Amino acid sequence: MTLNDKATWGLSLTEYRTMLGRLFVLASYLAIAALMAAPAAAYTLSAGGSKFCAIDESVCFEDVSNILHLPDLTGERIEYKGQTWSISWGDANGNLWPDLYLNHHTERSTNNRFPTSHLIYDLGKNPETWEFLELGNGDQHSALFIDLDMDGNEEIFELIGGMSGTAAFGDRNSMSVIHKLDRDPVSDSESVEGAIETGLAYPGARGRYALPIVRNGELSLLLINAPRKDGLAGTALFRRTVSGTFVRDESVFTTTECTLPGLCKDVEFNIGSYGEAKAFHANDDNLVDLFFYGRGSTNPGRLFLASVDAEGNHSYRNSGGFIVDSNDISVSDFNNDGNFELIYANSNGINFVSFNGDNVLGGMIPSEKRIPVGLVTGDLNNDKYLDIVVYYRAANDGPFNVSVLMNDGSGGFSESEFVDEKNTGDARNVSIADYDLDGALDLIFSDGRGDVEEAKAYGGYTLLKGMTKNNWLQVDLVDPQMLRGLGARVTVTTSDGTRMLRGQYSGVHSEVQDFKRLHFGLGDSTEVTVLVKWADGTETVVDRVKANQIISVAQ
Repeated sequence: MTLNDKATWGLSLTEYRTMLGRLFVLASYLAIAALMAAPAAAYTLSAGGSKFCAIDESVCFEDVSNILHLPDLTGERIEYKGQTWSISWGDANGNLWPDLYLNHHTERSTNNRFPTSHLIYDLGKNPETWEFLELGNGDQHSALFIDLDMDGNEEIFELIGGMSGTAAFGDRNSMSVIHKLDRDPVSDSESVEGAIETGLAYPGARGRYALPIVRNGELSLLLINAPRKDGLAGTALFRRTVSGTFVRDESVFTTTECTLPGLCKDVEFNIGSYGEAKAFHANDDNLVDLFFYGRGSTNPGRLFLASVDAEGNHSYRNSGGFIVDSNDISVSDFNNDGNFELIYANSNGINFVSFNGDNVLGGMIPSEKRIPVGLVTGDLNNDKYLDIVVYYRAANDGPFNVSVLMNDGSGGFSESEFVDEKNTGDARNVSIADYDLDGALDLIFSDGRGDVEEAKAYGGYTLLKGMTKNNWLQVDLVDPQMLRGLGARVTVTTSDGTRMLRGQYSGVHSEVQDFKRLHFGLGDSTEVTVLVKWADGTETVVDRVKANQIISVAQ
């Protein structure tokens, strides 16, 4: 498979704004490149301990799902079966080891056998004897590790489902929850009262996930919600005030409407109807831009470029759109050219869109008619180039299917597939993290669809431990706002001149939070230079950084 033959268009941003997304409809639905390659390697995971390798054998994965056998209400650790929803990685106890939060939507989903959630501490440090904490109860949706009160400790901000959009606005059971995590001992010392006092309860909303962004040095949260039938409590932006509480942000989103060619006007745009979003830097102005889209939707995905006036007020202008119809989107620099590309998977294939100066680039890797539900990117074999993992929902209630596409660094991808026959639920989410701190990225999948209370949709969790030989570097960011460098961009340069770009967007994608620590594969390089461009435009350079370690860079 290759992207070398992808179509490109030289079109100014001003010109394509008036085309109402037609360019990107072509990018999504035409087979831009003929990408037939040798059949993908296929593997089957049938029991814990199974292993499969990518087709180029540069990385292998071992099934270690047995360490994710979860305690039931009696304390017995057994294989979990039921609904699954949020997969979130963070550092709840501040010891640098990744902690894993799994919630299971409702207690009904497991016949009351399991707690409704498990916060697992130090999974990689203590894989057989980890401790856990149960948090919350009932209609739990996605969770975000975030330091809301700037005390140096992460809380878990969890969105609630709102009874499928029928909840009354005074119903406390429909309000978001803040789990306040104290380091020693760790305890759940906060409830819905914390969200009410903080201004983030947002009652009645059909919560999906929270997307953090930093603006003017302060935290804002985009609360992404599924639309209600009455049109209320939709996706909305909240900003933190100097007092530490959050208020509804009144930033204006505008788009251009054209009734006739050449007859156009700017109008205010309502983001409330969009149930998915992604934050990233679409250009080099140091402001975080927003891309809104919807799964199963005919509404075009829309890129809104951020701007700020002399008083520090933000506004967002629509800069084009294209049909996405995807559950999940990743933002990555696949060719190490210093620009982020949007990548998304749908039934047509794996799609790439790049905003590179005044040029708009599009490409596709066609695929079979499958139903993608999750997507992550990372340098799986630590060779300096980002790879792709796509998680597909199986047909006819069969086992889930995963496609791993290895980037060869010249625009080509080799694909390997595997099937997990022991899990025959309904595929939900995938997340990526180095949970055991060995420098190789690991994958976790959930296949108990969280919105169907039927046994055939119940599933569990599959944890795949990555194994590769190349060198690596991981970077933690520290800033005065205690936001782990939110909004920063990090470039690592090796001795051969390869430059790898990562953005700190808190690891958030649809219903999932990957671990925020930034991971770089270094190939055979043993020493690199690290450049951090912080959200406020200042820069930090660290020279002569040795490979195979985790470093912390402070602003």
